[in-house]
Amino acid sequence: MRSFEYGKQVHGMILKGGSEWSDVSLFNALMDVYGKCGELEAMRKLFDTTREEANQISWTTLVTAYSQSSEFEEKALTVFSEMREMGFQPNQVTFSAVLASCASLSFLEYGQQVHSLTLKTGFATDKCVESVLIDMYAKCGSVRDAVRVFESLQDPDVISWTAMISGYAQHGMAKDALRLFRKMDQPNSVTFLCLLFACRHGGLVDEGLRCFHLMEERYGLVPEVEHYACVVDILGRVGRLTEAWEFIMKMPIEPDEKVWSTLLGAGRVHGNIHLAEIAAHKVISCNPEDSAALVLLSNAYREAGNIDAELSVRKVMNSQAMRKEPGLSWITIGGQVHKFCSGDQHHPQKEDIYRVLYDLMEKVKSTKH
Repeated sequence: MRSFEYGKQVHGMILKGGSEWSDVSLFNALMDVYGKCGELEAMRKLFDTTREEANQISWTTLVTAYSQSSEFEEKALTVFSEMREMGFQPNQVTFSAVLASCASLSFLEYGQQVHSLTLKTGFATDKCVESVLIDMYAKCGSVRDAVRVFESLQDPDVISWTAMISGYAQHGMAKDALRLFRKMDQPNSVTFLCLLFACRHGGLVDEGLRCFHLMEERYGLVPEVEHYACVVDILGRVGRLTEAWEFIMKMPIEPDEKVWSTLLGAGRVHGNIHLAEIAAHKVISCNPEDSAALVLLSNAYREAGNIDAELSVRKVMNSQAMRKEPGLSWITIGGQVHKFCSGDQHHPQKEDIYRVLYDLMEKVKSTKH
């Protein structure tokens, strides 16, 4: 917030300076400040008022800022198209940003078009673009294309290796992730986080524990809290709750709300109410405004048949006006991104959507899953 205020002050000085201060590099720097502060409306307003002086960096700054905002990622694609229509050539930063948006939106068709552009313009061999291409294809569900890009690289760096391991992990291909890892020379902490993620989804408990211990023993990498949380999840998913608890107790760093939330979820799934209660209180002590922990705890009580305890938790939530943030999902149909949140009533096809959702829920119930 302070950076935004400073940015506005500098903006005012530029305006007072008149034509003497009217330099596109200053405006680009100011746009970057607004973008990084999340003030996208101010950034866009500045861009529009200086549009005639805009250059490649101006457009790239705009695309990058939108791509880094989960709320406006679609605009990154729109601005990218506008940029090309205006005759400005994207660079490696522009391509990386728009490909990242395609990945987040699972917009495979657009991502493929951008990939073709990188090949035509020679940016497909840029290290940053290479790794984002792998990530984009994996997140869009095309692991085969991600592998094809990875195997075409002349000298993949650790980021590209990690992106491919992450791609395997996202699709439950834990053994492929481990196989690729064994070919690496020098993984980093992010690589190990992706490996643990792969083992978690693949149910490879012992392999996950081995990977965790390899970090420090072989590579001298100190595990961070995210690594510990992932190990807790690996153990918790298969019901090894006592081991998960002991693992947390031996942590050399302070467990955060992510670690405790993971244990809470495992306690709920496996019906260990006592452990769920302890974990929930730990989460609240870390973050008193975390409504998700209370929702999980109340669900655990309900599933255990303790309705009085469930109602008690719900009363606490109501008295403190706590609500869980609604989940958000999206799908791309015919080149258009459709976003949905829990309880959404604004989509023009909401009646058809809820009818299909009801039918799917009935089918799930009939299979007893």
